[in-house]
Amino acid sequence: MNDGLKGHKATLLNNLSTVTLVNKDIAEIRIKEDVDYELNDALHTTSAVEQLDRGEKLFYLTIYGDQTIPSPEARIYCISASGSRFKAAEAIVIRSLSQKMVFNFMNNVDRPLVETKLFSNSKDAQAWLSSFKRIAKVNAQFSCTKKQSL
Repeated sequence: MNDGLKGHKATLLNNLSTVTLVNKDIAEIRIKEDVDYELNDALHTTSAVEQLDRGEKLFYLTIYGDQTIPSPEARIYCISASGSRFKAAEAIVIRSLSQKMVFNFMNNVDRPLVETKLFSNSKDAQAWLSSFKRIAKVNAQFSCTKKQSL
């Protein structure tokens, strides 16, 4: 029987990243600095999030270490339906100009399936996720109310 990690603050490790459930609906993903983040690493990170066994989508706070940039294959996977299956939205914290250029290209050209925004610090990223969660909750309530009135 798999009790999962539901309701617990958990940290799961793989070779290059840690995944921590920081509260009931935010997964913090920290990727080491100065590493080549490849497709296989992205697959392992998604698997680690899956092990949190939440049963619903999470808001991702993804923090990239200095000079770490995911490969084109990893980026495409992360914004695909498979790579986004556990994401409600994603705040990406970056630290370098090269990261900013790559992720701006990803956001504007490749177009992630979920709302994704770049930040230079975790505090602003967490604030955005909190505001985004409130908006999503209001929209969900409005949607339910609208369906009931039909």
